Amino acid sequence: MKTLPLLICAALLGSVTLIPSVHAAPAAQAASMTDVASRVKALNALLAEQWQYNLKNTPEFATMLGDLRYNDRWSDASLAHQAADHQATEIFLKRFQAIDTRGFADSDKLNRQLMVRQLQDQLRSYQLKLNEMPLDQMSGIHLQLAGFVSSIPFDNVKEYEDYLARLKAVPKLFDQVAAVAKQGMRDKMMPPKYLLEKVVTQIDSIEKSQGMDSVFAEPLKHFPKSVSAADQQRLHDEILAAIAQDVRPAYRKLGEFVARDYAPHGRSQPGVWALPNGEAIYRFDVEQMTTTEETPPQIHEIGLAEVKRIEGEMTQIAHAQGFKDLASFRASLKTNPKTHATSREDILNRYRGYIAGMQPELPKLFGLLPKTEVVVKPVEAFREKEAAAAEYHPGTPDGSRPGQIFVNTGDFANRSVLTIESTAYHEGIPGHHLQISIA
Repeated sequence: MKTLPLLICAALLGSVTLIPSVHAAPAAQAASMTDVASRVKALNALLAEQWQYNLKNTPEFATMLGDLRYNDRWSDASLAHQAADHQATEIFLKRFQAIDTRGFADSDKLNRQLMVRQLQDQLRSYQLKLNEMPLDQMSGIHLQLAGFVSSIPFDNVKEYEDYLARLKAVPKLFDQVAAVAKQGMRDKMMPPKYLLEKVVTQIDSIEKSQGMDSVFAEPLKHFPKSVSAADQQRLHDEILAAIAQDVRPAYRKLGEFVARDYAPHGRSQPGVWALPNGEAIYRFDVEQMTTTEETPPQIHEIGLAEVKRIEGEMTQIAHAQGFKDLASFRASLKTNPKTHATSREDILNRYRGYIAGMQPELPKLFGLLPKTEVVVKPVEAFREKEAAAAEYHPGTPDGSRPGQIFVNTGDFANRSVLTIESTAYHEGIPGHHLQISIA
């Protein structure tokens, strides 16, 4: 992790109490401790303020955490709001940088340091115009909304009505996203064409599902007992109407825009080097992924060295298994039926088995454990062709919704089972479930 410089506004230097020497009088020491306490309090208050801003600014995140104050709306994706958020981020950064952390405990210093880095990264991302590429085959808005349904609570009438309001607001949100994408076209900030063509297919897949077959109708299949029969019928009809009249037309419109006006202008080169400021973007991405200041060539050399080292160990295993070299060992793994799944359910059961086996080991290895359970679910059909092998979605802090590991069961016959154990531990326990649930 790189160390950020301690930035202190010069105007504040005259007002802070310097840390006393070991020979300072007790009264001076007490005053200094009081000053440190007041500055820590100010830091914590600012952290709380920024957190509340973040929840209001990203209602979907608030919903996922079980904070339902903004449960009836989407994030504002407009260019105007993005500019306003950029200004707010600049102001927050200056306020955090102005806090003098001398005398702070390491944990308080780290809180401020991480927040400063986070805000600086947000500003750099905006300056590099990465926000102007809102559509891709892994995390585009069309996938975010459909995948978000499983993270929304549906425990009472109010929560269903919030959901209905969100469904009716999908057309506005998609129009905002299309406007951002158009700005990206003007600035030559374009995803690869072949990936945008996949986006078209995904949008069509989500849009063509009608009525109760739509992913957006999933909450209608399991009404809680707290919702009366009359309300169930009303909400059933109103939500299906919103899917037909608002959601599906919005998807169709977005799909037509991507197919006709956006994808044809996608960049022909896959790498970010083809973008304006491509080298700066690549360096920024490297820093984000590695948290180091190593250059891309340096990291590439590390990668080559690691591949050589690991393949050396793999070759030893191949020889021990009776193969003459690593290539023949790998070829055998591709055709060996024991290394491939027999069904979609086989993949899910393997994940569940490894997680169940790890569960009793956790108290032996860790102190603080999540309150929230973790469950394994298949990736939705509309995105399984592009989705990763598995991914983790957090539950709510109160445990009312479990953490979820979405597993890709598509094309199961060609999926190796050799990586399932390590992936189950990585995405589930003791991996992302402990990491994110406790955080």
